[in-house]
Amino acid sequence: MHVLGMVHRDLKLENILINDTDGSNEVKIIDFGFATNCKMGSKLSAYCGTPCYMDPDLTKKKKYSG
Repeated sequence: MHVLGMVHRDLKLENILINDTDGSNEVKIIDFGFATNCKMGSKLSAYCGTPCYMDPDLTKKKKYSG
């Protein structure tokens, strides 16, 4: 995702699914409602995501790396 310039912005345990039914340990990331495109090295400023999982810079209203 990051190689394509996409950042999730709400990554938490509830948004990660693990399928181990056939022993393959397939991992899927879900819920891209807050996802956005971001150029490498640039900073984001939108206040979004789940408060308990937010970057400390985001809660201080500072720009952050997605």
